[in-house]
Formats: sequence, C-alpha cells, structure tokens
Amino acid sequence: MHVLAATFMVGMFATLAQVVFMREMLSVFYGNELCIGLILSGWFVGIAVGALFARLFLGRKSTEGAAILVRLKVVVLSAGLLFLVQVCLVRLIKVLTGVPEGEYASPLTIAISAFLLCLPSSFAVGYFFPLACHHVSSSCKDGGRYAGTVYFWESAGSMLAGLLASLLLVVYMNPFQMAAVTTVTALLAALFLMADCRTRSILLALTLTAVFGLSLDTRLGRSVDRSFEKLRFAKTLNAGSGSRLVRAASTPYQSLAIIEYAGQNTLYGNGHVLFVFPDRNSAEHKIHFLLAQNPGAKKILMLGGDPLDDIPEILKYKCMDVTYVEQDGAIASLMQAGMPKVHKQVFRNDKVRIIDGDPFLYVHSTKDRYDVVIVNAPEPSTVSASRFYSVEFYRALKGVMASSGFVYTLVRSSERLQPDAANMSGSVYKALKSVFPRVLVTAGENNRFFASDEASLLSFRPDLLSIRSASADIRTEYFRPEYFAATDEIDSAKVAEVEKKLCESEVAANSLMKPSSSFYSMNLWLNYSGSSLGVLAKKLESSNPRVFQKSVVAMGLGILILAALLRRRLSAKIQASVYMAVLGLTGFCTIAIEILLVYVFQSFHGTVYSKIGIIVSAFMLGLMLGSAAGKVCSSRTRTLALVGLVLSELILMAVSVSAGVVSGGWSAPGFMQSEIGIYLLTCLAGFAGGVQFPVICMLMDSKGKKEGVSSANVVWSDNIGAAAGALVAGVLLVPVLGIGQTVIILVTLNILGLLLTAAGALGRPE
Repeated sequence: MHVLAATFMVGMFATLAQVVFMREMLSVFYGNELCIGLILSGWFVGIAVGALFARLFLGRKSTEGAAILVRLKVVVLSAGLLFLVQVCLVRLIKVLTGVPEGEYASPLTIAISAFLLCLPSSFAVGYFFPLACHHVSSSCKDGGRYAGTVYFWESAGSMLAGLLASLLLVVYMNPFQMAAVTTVTALLAALFLMADCRTRSILLALTLTAVFGLSLDTRLGRSVDRSFEKLRFAKTLNAGSGSRLVRAASTPYQSLAIIEYAGQNTLYGNGHVLFVFPDRNSAEHKIHFLLAQNPGAKKILMLGGDPLDDIPEILKYKCMDVTYVEQDGAIASLMQAGMPKVHKQVFRNDKVRIIDGDPFLYVHSTKDRYDVVIVNAPEPSTVSASRFYSVEFYRALKGVMASSGFVYTLVRSSERLQPDAANMSGSVYKALKSVFPRVLVTAGENNRFFASDEASLLSFRPDLLSIRSASADIRTEYFRPEYFAATDEIDSAKVAEVEKKLCESEVAANSLMKPSSSFYSMNLWLNYSGSSLGVLAKKLESSNPRVFQKSVVAMGLGILILAALLRRRLSAKIQASVYMAVLGLTGFCTIAIEILLVYVFQSFHGTVYSKIGIIVSAFMLGLMLGSAAGKVCSSRTRTLALVGLVLSELILMAVSVSAGVVSGGWSAPGFMQSEIGIYLLTCLAGFAGGVQFPVICMLMDSKGKKEGVSSANVVWSDNIGAAAGALVAGVLLVPVLGIGQTVIILVTLNILGLLLTAAGALGRPE
C-alpha cells in the first residue's frame, strides 16, 4: 500500500508540475497555442525518456525488490528537490537564451527549453511508473491488473491535483507558493516509500513545517516573484537609466508587469506590451479620430484597452454612459500604482460603468444597446484573442448596436501589406463584411476598421470629418480637426488600394471554427523568428486532406490483410509492436483532442490560463475511470480485453466527432453549457486512453514479457504518441486546417487504430 500511496502523490506532483510549467512558460513565451503544443510535447518526451530508462533497468536478469524501492525513493526525492530550481530557470530562460523581453523566441528555442526545463520532473514521472508496476505486480495474479491498479492511483492523484490547482492554488497563491506545494507532493511520495515509520514521521513533520511555511509566507513569495521579474526584464530595465519595475502580479488570466521609464508606464501581459500610459497624444488621436464618425453618441461600449487614457477623452463628449469591460480586474489595480489620481477620477465617475468579466461573454449576454463599440482586443496571435475578430463575435456586436451605431477595431499591419499581413487583415475584413453592409478600413501601419448597418453614417471624407470633429467643440492638446485633411490613412486612393488587396486576398473570413487570423499572425511570428515552420504550414494549408485519409486507411487495410495471410507466423514480438502502435495512435489522438478542446474552450470562454488545471483534472478523471474498466477487461479473458480495446477506439472516434459539434455551440440553445460539454468530452477522451493502458499491458504480458517491462514499453509508446499529437495538433493541424478538418484527420487515425487492433487480434495467443 505504501507504493500505491506514493504513486498517488506522484500523480499529484505530475499534474501540479505540468500546470506550473505550462503557466510559467505561457507567461514567458507569450501564451499562444503554438507554445502549448511545444511545451506539452517536451513534457511527454521527457516521460517517454524516463520510461525507456526504466525499461533498460527492468530488462536485467535480476531486479530485486529492495533495489526497486531505492530507485523509487531517489527519483521522486530528486524531482522534488530540483523542482524549485526548474521553476526559477523558467523565469530566467529568456535571459539565458539571449532573447530580450518583448521579442519572439523561435519555436526551436521554445521546444528545446521546454524539454530541458521539464526533464527532471517528466523523467521522474516516466521512470517511476514502470518500476511501481513491477513492484506491485508481485501481489497480482493476472498481467495487466497491476498496471490498472497503479494507473488508477496515479490518475486519482492527478485528478485531485488538477482540481486543487484551478480552484484553490491559482486563485489564492502566487507562482512561488504553487511551486512550493508541488515540491511537497514529491517529498511526500518519497516519505511514503520509507520503511521506518519513525523516520517517516520525523521527515514528514519537518517537510510540512519547512515547505508549507514557505508556501504560506505571502511576503516571501512576493519578494521572490519580484526578484525574478526584475531578472526577467533585466534587458528592458537596463536599456534606459531610470527604468524601474513598478509592480508585477500573477493573475488567474496572465502574468502582468508595469515598467516605468521617463514618466511613462508600459504594461506587459504574458510578455506582450498591452499598452503604454500615460500617452495622451495617442489617446487623443485614437478617440477623436473614431468619434468624428458620431460625435453625438450617448452610449459607448469599450471592450478592453487603456481606461486611464481613453475614457477621459471619451468623457469630453456629451455621452451619458461609458461601459468598460475588462476580464482581468488586476489590470486596473496595477494601473492605479502608476496613475493614482487619474484612476480615482475615472473609476469613480458616475458616467463610467466598470464590469469585470469576459468581453466576449458580455456582448453575448447584455441587453443594452450602444451607439459606439470600441474593441480594444489583443493582436489575434492566439485563438483566445482571435475570437474578438470572428464572424460570430461581429454577429453578437451587431445585436448590441443601436440603429445608427458603429464598431471600431484595429489590426496592426504594414505600409505595403506584405502577404501575411494582408492575409491577417483580410481575414478580419471579410469577417466584418459578412456581417455588416458598410465596412471602412484605413491605410498605413495599422488597419483601423469601421463597420455599421447605416451606409450613410460612416465616411472617410476629410471635409465631413473635420466639420463633425469641430462641431463637437472639444478641447484637446495634440489633436486638431484639421488632421483629417492632412492624414494619408484616409486618402481615397490609398484606402481603395488597401480594400482591393484585402478583397483579393485568398483567405477565409476569420471564425471560431477556423481561426485563420491567428494562423497568419503565427506565420508573422515564424518569419520574424527565422523558423522554417511557416513554409511547412503553408504547404499543409494548400494540401488535400483526402489524400492523407485515403493513404492512412489503405495502409491500415494492407497491414490487416498481411496479418491475415501470416496469421500462423505472426510472432509475439510483432504482435506486441502492433499493440504499441495502437497505443501510440491513441496517445496521439487523446492529446490532440485535448488540445482541440483547449482551442474550443478559448474560442468560447477566453483564456485557458486559469482553467488548465480543471481540463487536466477532467482528463485524469477519465483516465482513472478508464483504467478501472480496463482492469476488469484485462483480468478475465483475452477476448474481453480485445473487446475493451475496440470499444475504447470507438469512444475516441465519437469524442473526435463530438468535439466538432461542441465547437458550434454558440448557435445552439444553451450554449453557456458548452464549457461543461468540453469537460465531459475531455473526460471521455481520457477514459478511452485509460481503458487501453491495462488492456495492452495484459496483451503484451501474454506474449511472454517480463513483469514491468511491458508497462515501460506501454508508457514509452503512449507518451511518444502524445508528444507527437501535442506537436502536430498544437502547431499545425488546428491553426492551419481548422477544427473541422482536424476532426476528420483524428477520425481517420481512429480507423487506423481499429484496423491495427484487428491485425493484432489475428495472432495466436501464447
């Protein structure tokens, strides 16, 4: 029982470590989906390497129980002691790799960094499991049952840790405290493996006192966090004398930091520059430029952005109500440190209504109608940000606009509209055109979009805009109504050229099902970082998925026919390889589905930053239930085990199809429940993978494998498949092909898994 208790704690450690690494690396590497795929891939490769080393150790002629216990103690103790060091190195990775804050790291740098930084923890998890299976197997009669037992307890620990992470740790603890609690779980796993009860009790008391003392000392945690934030922004702080880190905070949504230089504050969110304040010049040109379209607007909705600069300019007009919606309320708190007087004036003004909530959900739920909607969304570099440029979002905005109202949004572009920039702006332009009859776009480094139902309202005529702006009689320091006559961004010839390029761009309108704007934004990143992935992504975009589907099915049928012809000569080694391939495909599909559902989650509910623990927990709950079901199947007959394997493949196929259905949730009744649907599908994907683990262990054991060796082989193949799934799905499939095509590819791979299962079943049991 002490080994199973240790396994439970290792499961907790694995999930907490994964959540901490994911949050920290998303903060360091800008938090887009390409990073999610690369980070998960590095984590799973580390587990596979650990399982491979365990396989080499268990392959020896003599592996005594005492030697197993010693190795289990050493590996979890080392993982716990090294974890805090790893987290510190994550914070410093850009300094160590020479990538300045605010600049893009290449995908190769992210992949290598993720693998090396996660390796001590992921290696320990991969090494521990086969050894624990080998140790527990001595008390089990049937091969596969011991694997199911160990897998159940590890999954149970992982599930509990996921819930704790999202519901408690992320909300009430800073990153240093979370890392300390994660260390505790690894040390407790080592303590459960101690034979001497007295020694175990003493070490337990000391561990809990020391580490929980550190984790609960908020001041120490904040001090450590601030020190590492200073190191992280070292190049930025040293770029100009007088620069200082005003404040930093880790919120459930992102990592925030404010750096002051020469009287101006720069707000960073997950490494991105969100905006600079105070910047009255930019605020005046932005607000008075767009409100010249309707100076008499009474109700204005501002989604995100800089409230301390923009709202005071809006209040100069005779508006009656300004609604400001921001998901992360900590932004306003941090800005208060930079401009306390302005913050007080803005946030206590009777005309200003502040709403802490997701702007996407607010637009879908509000009953109010607005004359002007200002969308200050981040660049569409992530699926979460891309939803603010989608057809579905613009349809919702149309529903909250007054009859003469208009929408304003902006996309960073380029003067000459190079292909990727033109494609990104084009996807947004076409999304707007599919909803609004009147869409105007400016020329220049930024494409400013104006959209309305009223064809007569919007105009880029310089004389008309100058008259409207002057009639408002607004006192400004930098902006003048004469600006419209002198600016090139609304020059009729240049505007016509921009509209022509955007219309001719061969891109689809950006939507939730196919977030094309995030794909072209990713291409810009890849070009800036010098990566060749952009070329591969473009080739995939122009490829025909049907060729892949036909090739995969033909290959599976060929293997099945060959297995039927060679049935009597199908060796145990070949059959074991076939089953490992099945599990590798399952690992690929389950993680690809999980990433797919993360994309869907971000499209509907915003950043996954605060909910990653619940998603992992749902997946682990499925693994736990699936391992229990697989244990039952593997404990009886080979036929029942094969039936369980086939059913798990069918469940995985159904989940793949359902993921595409859930992604259309905004148009379906009860769409608010789509978050529950995402958790349920994630759980079912984990269930399918959980069934296969003990079943395939049993089938491989029946081929004469040494106890524990098959577990190592299964862990290795499962995690190599998972690493490939994270990399391919996260980096290429969903961003390039969209959700619909990705679902078709996953179903095709499920069919291949069924054909391979049938091929393996044709072999004669030994």
